[in-house]
Amino acid sequence: MLRERVIDAVPTMLTAVVLAVLVGAAVFALQERQLSRANDELSEARAAADELRRTAGVLEGERDQLKAQVTDQEGAIDAVIAELEESTRQVAVLQAQLGQSGDFGERFLELTQQYAELQGEYQELVETGERFASFVPIRTPELPRDALYLDLSVPGVTYTSAVCSGSMEPNISCEDLQVLYPPRVTDLDVGDIIYYRKQQPDCSGPMEGRFVLHRISRVLIGGAGVAFETKGDALSFGDGCIVPAEDVLYKLLTVVHNGRVIEQQTQVDSRG
Repeated sequence: MLRERVIDAVPTMLTAVVLAVLVGAAVFALQERQLSRANDELSEARAAADELRRTAGVLEGERDQLKAQVTDQEGAIDAVIAELEESTRQVAVLQAQLGQSGDFGERFLELTQQYAELQGEYQELVETGERFASFVPIRTPELPRDALYLDLSVPGVTYTSAVCSGSMEPNISCEDLQVLYPPRVTDLDVGDIIYYRKQQPDCSGPMEGRFVLHRISRVLIGGAGVAFETKGDALSFGDGCIVPAEDVLYKLLTVVHNGRVIEQQTQVDSRG
């Protein structure tokens, strides 16, 4: 009877063993899927971290470019540099977290949004840098540092040193810098200082490559158009020839005493 019971129990035991094997296989398969999913998530995290490294490299390169382009606007880019440094620090923190559990997707999206905002600020500063690139610093011992700037982006504005004849002393000396602009005829009146083509001794026309900076003493309007009588401030007599309006090249806007342009740009000829 015992033998019969043992024989009867064998199928039940085999069934239990088979069930145990099947359960083990299912558990193993589940663990395999979980391990595969974990590997996929780790690969995604590494890819995100690589993208963050590339983004950090771009941010650092653009930060250096910003510093070079807006040297005179250091105060304006301090906030941007601080944000870039903070982004770099945050990227470093994320890099240090590689291999640890956590969701990098949300953080990556946040950094991407910050990067887009910085791109907008960067573009604004580039435009500002291009605007200030046309500024020429003027230095004078009467003012600290570079307190004056000439904006050469204004159409026609230029500068020159004085024609060193002494004819405009003491108002304008050889050490002074004149800022000029091309005037309309209606801009000119008695008392204005103009930069014009020097006339031939016989008043037959302008001389080639010779210029004068004198003050208008009289405006003449006639059939031939508008012309000007001129005189140097230091002279007791007027210039011998009248100056036709078409020979007037510039009107004096201002004088910077002992002024010097730091970065040489194109300037008008100061030969008398």
